[in-house]
Amino acid sequence: MELGSHWRIIKDNISSLLNMEFDTSIFLTEDMFQAILNNLIIDSGWYENVFISFLIINNDWERPLMKIYSSNLEDVFIAIKSIEYYCQESSLGKSG
Repeated sequence: MELGSHWRIIKDNISSLLNMEFDTSIFLTEDMFQAILNNLIIDSGWYENVFISFLIINNDWERPLMKIYSSNLEDVFIAIKSIEYYCQESSLGKSG
């Protein structure tokens, strides 16, 4: 998974699972992907029966700015890139 140059990827367990040819469900956890840019966090993981990708602003985990549900890993990539695009187009990730 690659994001724009200003994002700092903290964790990426999703990319390595995408090309595995065996049951990856044993590797599914809430903490699968996280990236940070200024006061923004993109966080993705497996929550019971679905992947959820969040956009968190100012560390307010109780009120995510965006929440995207995905049924498979390919859609998680799309969700993460969609959140990144939203941040870019709305100028959320710009400092100063």
